[in-house]
Amino acid sequence: MIHLFKRVYVATDKTIDIDHDRVVISEENGVELGSAYATVAGGHLIMHDTNTTGILSQAGSWQEFFIILNNFAENSGKRVTIFCDDTAILEVMCAWYISLLPNSTESSIKTLIKGSIFRYNVFGHGTLRGEARSNDLIDISTDTNLDTAYSSLSSVPAFTDNQLINYAGVEFLLATYLTSGDKKEELKTSLKPLIRKELDRFILEQREIFFAHCITRRFKTELNFGSSITYDNIADILDDTSKYPAAMLNDRIWNHKYMSVESSQAASSAVDLESMTADDIQDIKDFIAAISSETFGWLEDDVSKLDVLPIFTSGEFTDEMLTQIISTESTFANLTGLFFSIDLATVNHYLITELLERNSQTDSSWISKYSLVAS
Repeated sequence: MIHLFKRVYVATDKTIDIDHDRVVISEENGVELGSAYATVAGGHLIMHDTNTTGILSQAGSWQEFFIILNNFAENSGKRVTIFCDDTAILEVMCAWYISLLPNSTESSIKTLIKGSIFRYNVFGHGTLRGEARSNDLIDISTDTNLDTAYSSLSSVPAFTDNQLINYAGVEFLLATYLTSGDKKEELKTSLKPLIRKELDRFILEQREIFFAHCITRRFKTELNFGSSITYDNIADILDDTSKYPAAMLNDRIWNHKYMSVESSQAASSAVDLESMTADDIQDIKDFIAAISSETFGWLEDDVSKLDVLPIFTSGEFTDEMLTQIISTESTFANLTGLFFSIDLATVNHYLITELLERNSQTDSSWISKYSLVAS
């Protein structure tokens, strides 16, 4: 699936799932479900037709179509997927981006769509690494078909619904802010949960290293454990109050006792970022420094990510912190982006990377094509 906005995605009709709330636009599959299937379907078929012309006759306009989907997703709290055949998927993406980006050009829209499809085909989302994906790849002759799709949709009017605009991906909020300084607060709002997710992953990764090596002799010696832990008494690590065990086991900041959690809690954060103190942060930084030392050589070069924790511990996302984040991420010093990890289905990390690179080169002309505000 390729993310469009908020909880709305577009995908190939080769992957239709009747357990998902969906729209189907497909010459072959854009039909009502048979009664037998309808009774067992876990998802709602919101709209369907064999082509986008039929969908628009139902919705009224592209803006109204996207509003219908947004309202449905808001009310249900679930994802909505637009399943499309090869023709419709390009038309839906063209309509969305042309309506959303007032400074776009034919070239930039085509580049955006081809880049989004490439990213999806490379990494996929909702599938396991190494899992066979022959059925869900978006294998379209994009150059020829994009010409046709763009030509038929180039006159689609710009969105006037501010909610739709502000629900656009963080890529476009970033481009807007870098171009004109607009959408600053909306950008912060979008960045915060993405940063939280990455910090949660990163800090949990340090805890995994701790648990994985808690009986390794040189590890315990270097980190000055307070007790002698071996396989014979491995569970005693839970009672060790020395610096690093305390940091990795403190139930004030860790929401789960172990690495694995009950399935009912699987979606919750591992770390209570708001409860972390300056000492907690420093202890984790010291832990990273220790395992990155010559003694171990386990390079953990993303430690600067912890410098943004005041967003959560202080409860304030300042303008200065936003500037620092953009400046730091523009160096690509960290292995994974603070808010544009490849594991995030809602973020086109390739586009974020290019926006940051172009910003470093002061190429505002290129960036402005992806801005949400007319220039």
